[in-house]
Amino acid sequence: MASVKRKCLSFETKLQLIEEIENGHKMRSEICREHGIAPSSLSTFFRDKEKIRAAVEQGARKPKRQRSSRFEDVDKALMVWFTWARDTGAPISGPILKEKAEELAMEMGHIDCKISGGWLDRFKLRHGIELRTINSASPAKDWLVERKDILQDFEPQNVFRVVETGLFYECLPFQSLTSMGEGCRQRVSIVCAINMNGGEKLPLLVVGKFKQPLCFKGVNIHNLPATYKSSSKALVTSTLFEEWVRQLDRRFLLQGRPVALIVDSCGAHPQLSDLRAIKIFFGPSHSTSRSQPSESDQLIVQTFKTIYRTRVLRKFISSYEETEGAYSYFKMSLLDALLLAARSWDDLEQSTIQKFFQLACIAETDDKKVSNPSSSSTGDLESPAKQHLKELRKLLHKISVLTNIAVQLSAEEYVGMDGTIQAVEDNTLTDCDSVSTSGHQVTEEEPAVDCDSEIPTVTNKVCVQALEQVRAYVLQQTTCDTSALQHVMALEDTVHKMAKPTKRYRQAKIDSFFIPVQRK
Repeated sequence: MASVKRKCLSFETKLQLIEEIENGHKMRSEICREHGIAPSSLSTFFRDKEKIRAAVEQGARKPKRQRSSRFEDVDKALMVWFTWARDTGAPISGPILKEKAEELAMEMGHIDCKISGGWLDRFKLRHGIELRTINSASPAKDWLVERKDILQDFEPQNVFRVVETGLFYECLPFQSLTSMGEGCRQRVSIVCAINMNGGEKLPLLVVGKFKQPLCFKGVNIHNLPATYKSSSKALVTSTLFEEWVRQLDRRFLLQGRPVALIVDSCGAHPQLSDLRAIKIFFGPSHSTSRSQPSESDQLIVQTFKTIYRTRVLRKFISSYEETEGAYSYFKMSLLDALLLAARSWDDLEQSTIQKFFQLACIAETDDKKVSNPSSSSTGDLESPAKQHLKELRKLLHKISVLTNIAVQLSAEEYVGMDGTIQAVEDNTLTDCDSVSTSGHQVTEEEPAVDCDSEIPTVTNKVCVQALEQVRAYVLQQTTCDTSALQHVMALEDTVHKMAKPTKRYRQAKIDSFFIPVQRK
């Protein structure tokens, strides 16, 4: 029998074959016949598809095998440093990369680690790095030229702006501005994304400290209205941002939409050149993780936080009245905060978003408005936030009367009390913060205590009974319209459909185990 020559495919080709089969474009037998591979090899591709996809996302598109380095910690630390240096725009050459690898190896105690030219070539091959000559004569594009290209190449509904902010999700107006900034653990970072015409708001990305919060136990995270991720400091890291962007890229690719994603220029926002549906542009604000948000970003962030704070105060008033004045019983879990934040994000008005894009010099508008955003039109731009602030002031006054506690903060101070906190990780990796000198990776441990508690398990029977009480409550009200009752009844129908059918087993008899004999 003639021997079949073994055929090796690159990671990129393997991933293309997997996607063709998963999307239903071709059959497995057809793929094997076209590329001359055995069915068992194709099955191996599917078994290792997550590893293959990860290798392609990390830049290893051309290699055919994933060969690990002997000193993996040095390899990983050098890649982190290279990503940061590339994102800051610093020119990197082979000798610079080699010198940095030697420095990291010495810091980690690997005296026997020899960084040769072959080691450097294999490092570049593993991570798909190509060192090219930089043409210093080509100037960076002006933002107005960049904006013109975006508006010509992309439809308004496909132009998204990304804004990040930090949030103290449990804070109340009784605490001072100073105490809120010192050691507050109840904080998250939030990534928002909206398109130019205001018709589409992407689900929020919420970053907390705990990988598996207690309040998430028993919760199907796929049913949550926002995406939750974790980092040691509750900050948006370059890894989390890249993972989030690649998920969006797959989503828009399936929808057949070319999308422009406008982000701020900072180390946590890496340049991803291998995206298939998304093209990343760096916006005009060029803010860093610690700087104040730009004037346009303030419009979205402050309006969102005003709506969120309003919902928090409503929850506090309800809890205060239910516990008959027990202030200490009020508790906001991370799950509560995520749900309130998602609801507040949905309530953001389309007109506010459209005016935000004009103020950010992204959407086309009058030249006078672009050149002087603080003109008389600014008052109109802030009007949605002022409407929400008016409602927030009423709630602050109600709380002051209800609790007999003087509210020291104004509505504006309460909304902006977390406006200066860091939301994005600083990737200034001068001394390799994420890598220890002893030769192993350091992972910052989460706080020992998760203050949240587990949510109780709710059966279908208990849920139906609770909805019956809600229906009775709505029917007894004089100020509710018929739509509220319709929503409750629709929810009842949904809960009934979700009920799992109970199996009834009947005890078997002795003659059930014998085969009846047919008499002739």
